[in-house]
Amino acid sequence: MSEVERQLSTEDEAIAQCRREQDERAVELRNVTGKIVALSMVGGQGGIDSLDEEFVHAFFEQLEELANTAHELSAQIFEQRNYCIYRTEPLAA
Repeated sequence: MSEVERQLSTEDEAIAQCRREQDERAVELRNVTGKIVALSMVGGQGGIDSLDEEFVHAFFEQLEELANTAHELSAQIFEQRNYCIYRTEPLAA
C-alpha cells in the first residue's frame, strides 16, 4: 500500500470517528433538550404553582442545569464539526 493510500484511509477513519462522536453528542443533546421541553411545558402550564417553595427552587435549578448541559453539548458538537472540517482540508503547499 502506498503512502498516499495509507494517508487517505487514515483521514477517512478520522472523519468517521468525528461523525460517530458527533452522533453520540447529538443523541445526548436530544435527550437533554427533551427534558428541558418537558420541564418548560409543566412550568408554562402552571404545574409548579402547587409546589412548595423549596421544590420550585429545585425545579428551576434542574431546568438551569439541563440548559447549561445542552449549551455545552451544542458547543462540543460545533467544535468537533469544525475540527473535522479543518482536519480534512488539504494543506497549502
